[in-house]
Amino acid sequence: MTKYAQITDIIKITSLMAVLFLTGAKLLAAGSNFTGAKLEQSCLSYVYRIVGKDAEVSLAQKLKDQVFAEGGVEAHCEADGASLRGLCYVSLIFTQDGQLLRKIDIPLRVRIYRQVAVSRDGFQRGKVVGSEDIYFKKVEVTQFREDELPATDQIIGSALNRSIVKGGVFTRTMLDKGKLVHRGDKVAIVVQSGAVVVRTTGFALTDGSIGESIRVKHQGGLLQGQIAMDGSIFVESK
Repeated sequence: MTKYAQITDIIKITSLMAVLFLTGAKLLAAGSNFTGAKLEQSCLSYVYRIVGKDAEVSLAQKLKDQVFAEGGVEAHCEADGASLRGLCYVSLIFTQDGQLLRKIDIPLRVRIYRQVAVSRDGFQRGKVVGSEDIYFKKVEVTQFREDELPATDQIIGSALNRSIVKGGVFTRTMLDKGKLVHRGDKVAIVVQSGAVVVRTTGFALTDGSIGESIRVKHQGGLLQGQIAMDGSIFVESK
């Protein structure tokens, strides 16, 4: 082999190695890399868009970097909006050309805060709520569904079917719009005959609102009386 031929072969081999090196570099560059910090930021932004700014969202664990040999990998978050309360999960989905490559379920905690009506004082069952009995305060409502929190006009004029503590949140389930007394309730009975007033107790036989007439049962038999503001039954004896 001549010296010229040797030099030519070296040039060819060197050129081939350069091509292989460049090709390898392109394959490496074609991979996809997602940093844990960037994924965390994306997940938090996604959740805040759903639950709103009046919330506190924190991830239960740090996310690791996600590396793919494939190029063109896309990442997005998925979650059931209604489930994003308390301890919950958001899914991190990685796809390429619409094909699922990887799915990671990320645990997180979501605390929801709202400006809601709360009780100005502690009230017992049967109390008819007036405008003076409520005020508004920003409190955590994570434990309540959105449809459990009533509007102001749904609270005022309603009777409580259970007691509420001072500062307690009003919910739809504790309010009876217009129905102060229910069948089977133990009620106070006030019987008035002229200047004589007799007080006793009994049980309501029907539901009723303030001012309505209902039948009650007591030890002496049956009576018909009118429901007073405090839930007692007023009977006027002639």
